[in-house]
Amino acid sequence: METITVNRRDYRLPDRPVVVICADGCAQEYLSLGFVHGELPHLAKLAAYGHYGLARGALPSFTNVNNCAMVTGTPPSETGIGGNYILDP
Repeated sequence: METITVNRRDYRLPDRPVVVICADGCAQEYLSLGFVHGELPHLAKLAAYGHYGLARGALPSFTNVNNCAMVTGTPPSETGIGGNYILDP
């Protein structure tokens, strides 16, 4: 098992390539109905042969906060990302 260390944290490298699709701000019902009605054939195939699930969001609920939490696996209290803007006094 090969690992990589980033910011004093060890991560196991995946056995095969991984792609994550984040449909930020998309209600689950849009995807579910699109799958049922055949309007999203490519995403439906990815969901059927890969993994499809609803993620629990980090708080505060902003795009950058949640994307950083997904990529790093750590909460905002550790990433230091608390919003979508940089405060530069």
